[in-house]
Amino acid sequence: NKYSSKCFFSFIFIAISQDNVVSQPHRTVSVQLGEEVTLECFFSTEKVAQLFWLKNPIGETPICMASTSYNLVGTMSYGEFLNNERVKVTKDEGRFILSFSSVQPSDEATYYCTAYFLNYMSFGNGTLLTLKGLESMNRSVVQQPVSVQFQNGDDVTLQCTIHTETCAGDHSVYWFRHGSGESLPGLIYTHGNRSDQCERRSVARPPTWSCVYILPKKNLSLSDAGTYYCAVAICREILFGNGTLLEITGTDHHSIYYHMVVALVATNIFSVIFIMVYIYKKRQFYEGKLVSMHFRGKTPTFNQVAESTSKDQDSDTDKVNYAALNLTHSKTKTIRQWREMDTQVLYADVKCQQWD
Repeated sequence: NKYSSKCFFSFIFIAISQDNVVSQPHRTVSVQLGEEVTLECFFSTEKVAQLFWLKNPIGETPICMASTSYNLVGTMSYGEFLNNERVKVTKDEGRFILSFSSVQPSDEATYYCTAYFLNYMSFGNGTLLTLKGLESMNRSVVQQPVSVQFQNGDDVTLQCTIHTETCAGDHSVYWFRHGSGESLPGLIYTHGNRSDQCERRSVARPPTWSCVYILPKKNLSLSDAGTYYCAVAICREILFGNGTLLEITGTDHHSIYYHMVVALVATNIFSVIFIMVYIYKKRQFYEGKLVSMHFRGKTPTFNQVAESTSKDQDSDTDKVNYAALNLTHSKTKTIRQWREMDTQVLYADVKCQQWD
């Protein structure tokens, strides 16, 4: 209404003061449903032009409940608090009092006492009013869908809906996944402290709120299968949803493992064949080197062959090498006669060609 609009309109053009012009002695007040309660605000009379009581319920902007001035004896109420017999606002010397004759769930909120003087405004610390013994049945967490079947690459959106009566303060939403074969579920995402996704679903007393949170999952794979749980920390308790089961379809798990094993075995066989061919080629190469060194009149060792191979690989392929070939004409089979044999020397033109 026009009074409420005027109350908030004045907030826009004023500065916030840090002076202790007003004070609220109680930060938290907890009572039973239907009990009486009084919230007090103390102020410095010489620094106050106007006083306000503000209500800050969950998911809403602050509401201007009532106000008074230094030159007024009474108070002025706004909106739903106008002519409300259950909620009273009074003022006496140095005190601004907010009283509830019978506390209801809709009264759960944080209440701020605010003082306005000239060009600045001073806020109290606020008083949080909560109810004792509210049953958890007044709050519930529902997850949709209950079960989802997907194929590799699919997208899916999980939804968590919180139904609750008015409760002061923000709440936190957490998502857990419990995979197959895992002993405990793991935390995968949190929405943090927030209430901006809440909407009032009913104007009845007490009002009901519905808060909807979604978890999009894109390009799903086998590792995403499992049960997803939504957990909500609200009003000093934690509530869990019924869970959403994600199952992969269209693919035989045993077939996947079978193809993986076949691919691994084939890779190993190919590796063994490659190594055997490599060893065979190397062996032929070294045997050729042995024959070449034998014609030079030497009995080479393996290290000499390797050293000769290394030197040959580093030399120019067009270089001409000369090897002396001993061609003997045997006249007798005795050792003495073999030493006296005539020797003819023949030079051969040999090109070194590197093996691939």
